[in-house]
Amino acid sequence: GDSTLALVELQLVTGQLPFMVQFIETIARDPNKSDSIIGSAIGLIGDLVTSYGQQMIEYVERDPIDKLLTEGKRSKIMKT
Repeated sequence: GDSTLALVELQLVTGQLPFMVQFIETIARDPNKSDSIIGSAIGLIGDLVTSYGQQMIEYVERDPIDKLLTEGKRSKIMKT
């Protein structure tokens, strides 16, 4: 059914997780990132955590990502 297809699609992305997290960390380290980029990166983190759960802990408990999340919380723009 649909859940089997979703699982297969999730497995296709699993091998790309380190690269996706590396990309998010690159964004996190960019001193010129916009609120829009911060919001999008945080949204992607949220989607990955929702999809992969505990498996994402090793990827998101990193200093650059923690700082990015803090930056997003402090943003004056609601959407971020």
